Amino acid sequence: MKRPYAQLAKCAESQALRKAFPELGAQPTAEEMEGKVIDHIDDMPGIDISPAIDRLIGCQTMSDLQAEFADAWTQYPQARKELTAAKDTRKAELIREEISNDAA
Repeated sequence: MKRPYAQLAKCAESQALRKAFPELGAQPTAEEMEGKVIDHIDDMPGIDISPAIDRLIGCQTMSDLQAEFADAWTQYPQARKELTAAKDTRKAELIREEISNDAA
């Protein structure tokens, strides 16, 4: 394993976030999802949800994220699982950024 202390730190941070924010549940953090691709988006022929995913990922505040998610939820009901995964990933990133800013 490369850099075991860094891996341990990431795992500890992820667990701390899950304990502090149980509404995130067992959702993976951005670091845990790094390099992974949601494969089954391509299983929905004729539906391109990438603009909605891009808007979710680009949100800078929780309120913007909630509004974009609500719009995407109604616009793409057949892709709610993918939209929820993108929203949860961005939510975890925003929480982590907020914690980092508070610590600084």
